[in-house]
Amino acid sequence: METKTKQPDTSKLKEEIIERIEKAQAELEELRVQLALGKADALEKYDEARKKLNHYLAEVKVQLDKGSEAVSGKWDALRTRLAELKDKLEDTRTASRENFDRQKEKLDNTLESLAKAIREVPVTETTARLKDEVEKFKVKTEILRVRLHLGKLEAEETMQAQKKKLTTKMSEVRASFQNKKEDFTGKWDAFSDEMEQAYAHIKQAFAR
Repeated sequence: METKTKQPDTSKLKEEIIERIEKAQAELEELRVQLALGKADALEKYDEARKKLNHYLAEVKVQLDKGSEAVSGKWDALRTRLAELKDKLEDTRTASRENFDRQKEKLDNTLESLAKAIREVPVTETTARLKDEVEKFKVKTEILRVRLHLGKLEAEETMQAQKKKLTTKMSEVRASFQNKKEDFTGKWDAFSDEMEQAYAHIKQAFAR
């Protein structure tokens, strides 16, 4: 008999998602500042982000293998996509300016396949964080792509205007999360749109 996945507390999960997005926003803003000031190398940061995500995926695999998900066939596609992404991350060598776009494109395609697989399983604390880490990695690599191609990011004055706009947008996303109904169905409809909107706003503000 298939074991049911334990449903998380909706209110707690929403707050955790919001907190992770806000932490990611601060992390991505700091990355942008370091790059703009020349205190960080884009290729080194790319390699660092790749290794960090790969390490996290190994943790996710352990969690899935020891939880109720281990006996549920509906999680098989997610496991497959996780393995594919890990293989891509491990096979990827330190990027150069010449091959960065090619590597990023391959990873983006695999990340998209993983995102689709995530939406096919119930929302849990593990899958919510996994989606968050995937979205953050995508924005991070886009910031690095802009830096590599343009050699610089937007002027500080323009950036401050973007940050002000982002603050307003993120407040709207937080309100949208908090206004979600409390009756939790375990489906991504309750969270996915807001998470993707939040990272789209962050990308628009920082990857310019």
